[in-house]
Amino acid sequence: MDFNPKDLNSITLFEMDEGNWLDIGKIKNNTNAKFQITIEGDFLIVQANDKVMDVPTYQTWLNYARKYLGYTVDSEYDVFNIVDDGWIYEIDLKKFPLIEGNNHRLLMYERR
Repeated sequence: MDFNPKDLNSITLFEMDEGNWLDIGKIKNNTNAKFQITIEGDFLIVQANDKVMDVPTYQTWLNYARKYLGYTVDSEYDVFNIVDDGWIYEIDLKKFPLIEGNNHRLLMYERR
């Protein structure tokens, strides 16, 4: 899922298909959507509204941490806190501030 934290009206969903990301389009960012992103105070909150999901990966943060903070593929990337396992996760933006720029990507996987 791609999103712009300065404009959370819509998010763009992608689906992995045999190693390729397929753009499945923009959706409204609300409680009727498959996923929802909100920023409340100092927290970025990701919520599943349809199916249970694994803890998301904040791809933009991973890339930034590897490039500028010396993180490696073996580093711990526990940026999400569990609020409601499978449904709601949050990032403390004081500890992990949003990266400058408009494009942010979260990887989210439904539990099977």
